[in-house]
Amino acid sequence: MLKDYLIIGWLTIIVAWPWSLSVLGILLGIAVWRRRWWLAALSALLLALVATAAWEFAYWMG
Repeated sequence: MLKDYLIIGWLTIIVAWPWSLSVLGILLGIAVWRRRWWLAALSALLLALVATAAWEFAYWMG
């Protein structure tokens, strides 16, 4: 059941990718500026995952 919620959450993030990328980019900038390296690495990873998923979604749907 938790897996279903995670899938729905991930799909929601991908559908709202312009907002997701903006928020993750701002979070990454703040994390680097405040020298929170673990948070910066995590937000960079999430930013790359959302960008890749949004690109694949647009590629296969269009």
